[in-house]
Amino acid sequence: MTSKSSDESPSTSEGWRKLGNEQLERGAIEDAVSSYTNSIELKPKDSVAWSNRSAANALAGKLEEALSDAQQCAKLSPHWAKAHFRVAKALEGLHMYQDAVAELEAAKDSCEDPEGMLTEALESCRENMKRQLLIGRWRGKVTEKLGGYQQIMEFFDNGDMRVAVMGKAQDAAYKLDTTADPMVLHIDLAPDHPMRKDDNSNAVSYIVRFPDEDTLDMCCPYLTNDLPKTFDGPGFVRMDRINKGEKIDKKDEQWIEAPELEELKGLSDRDIMLKYVREFCEVLKSAAKEGDQEFQVPEAKDEKTQESNKEMLKMLAINVKVNALEQKYGSDVTQAGFLLAAQQEEKRLDDREMDRAVMELRLRMLQTGIINEDYLKEARETLKDPSLVTPSQLDGAPVVVESAASSSTARGRLQKKLDERNKS
Repeated sequence: MTSKSSDESPSTSEGWRKLGNEQLERGAIEDAVSSYTNSIELKPKDSVAWSNRSAANALAGKLEEALSDAQQCAKLSPHWAKAHFRVAKALEGLHMYQDAVAELEAAKDSCEDPEGMLTEALESCRENMKRQLLIGRWRGKVTEKLGGYQQIMEFFDNGDMRVAVMGKAQDAAYKLDTTADPMVLHIDLAPDHPMRKDDNSNAVSYIVRFPDEDTLDMCCPYLTNDLPKTFDGPGFVRMDRINKGEKIDKKDEQWIEAPELEELKGLSDRDIMLKYVREFCEVLKSAAKEGDQEFQVPEAKDEKTQESNKEMLKMLAINVKVNALEQKYGSDVTQAGFLLAAQQEEKRLDDREMDRAVMELRLRMLQTGIINEDYLKEARETLKDPSLVTPSQLDGAPVVVESAASSSTARGRLQKKLDERNKS
C-alpha cells in the first residue's frame, strides 16, 4: 500500500476511504489521495473511492488524473449523477467546456438528479464556456460616429484587461453577465488605477454576443445611458480574435499598434497641427449637416424643451468625436489648437494656410455653439502661448489614456458647456 505504515492504519477499504475524507477535510490533500488509493487497491470496484480521489486530485490541480478517476467512477456506476458530475468538473477544469456540457446533458437523461446537481453544473458550465470565449485578444474598428478608430482589447481570466486605442494603453477591469439576454459586458478602470473614481463614471457597458469562437460583437449606448437592445447603430463594433502567434506591435508590454497614427509619422509639427485643425473642422461640418433623424430625441412637454433636447444630443455627438481627436493627437496639440482659435481675432498667423484653417475652426466652433466669445476671452487670458509639438504618442512610447477632459482643451470647454446645460 502507498501510505506510510502505522499501528493505526486502517485495514479495510472503507477505513482508508474514511481516513481520506478526514484528511481532505483538514486540507491534507496529498495524504487524502494516498488514502483513497489504498482504498481502491483493496476494493477496485468502489465507485465512491474513485469519486473521492477524483475530487482530491482536482483540488491538487491534477486535472488529468481527476478526469481519469471520474471516468472510471462513471464506468462503475453509470447511473450515478455524482460520477458524471466529477467527469464534467474535470473537463471544465481542463477548459474542455463542450465536452463537459455534452457529458452533463447525457447524464441528465440517464441519471436521477433529485438535488439538481447536474442541472446546476450544466448552467455553470455553459456560463463559464461563454466567459472562456472572451479570454484573449480582440481587434475591431468603431463606427465613424464614435471616431472611426481601431481598438484592441485583451481579456484575462482573473477579471483584468487591457485596452489600447490610438497607441495608448490602459489597464481596466471587466465583468461579463452571462445571465442577461443579450449578455452584458461591464468595463471599468482597474480597481487600483490612480485615475479611478468612487462612482461609476469610469464604467462603460456593452451588450455582447459571439457569432462564432473568433468573432465578438459589442454594442454600447450612443447619446443615452440606456443599453441598446440590438446589435446595430453607432455603438456597434465587430471584434475579431487576434490569433495566438500573430505579431502585434508592443513595447514594454503595452500595445503601440495604431493605424490612425501612421498618417502622422514623418509630418512636421506644423503639418500635424494643420491636419488636426482641418479634422476638427470636418467634425463640426459633418455635425451641421446631420439631420434630426440622427438622434432619438425623447418626448418633451413643449416644443422649446424638445429643441433644447435635440441640441443637447447634437452637442454630445460632437463631444464623442472631439474626444477621439484628442486621443489621436494628444493634449499638447489639442490645447495649442484651441488657443490658436482663441487668439485668431487678435493675433493673425503669418502662415496663411494655417491662418485660414484656424479661422474656419473658430467660426465653426462659434456657430456650433461648443464655445462662445466669453470662453475665448478666458482662454486668451489664462493660457500660455501654444507650443506646436508632435503628439507624445508618436515617439513610440505608449501612454495612459486620460479619462477626463482638461479644461484647457476644446473637449474640456465642450464638456463644461454640456454640464451647464444639464444644470439649467
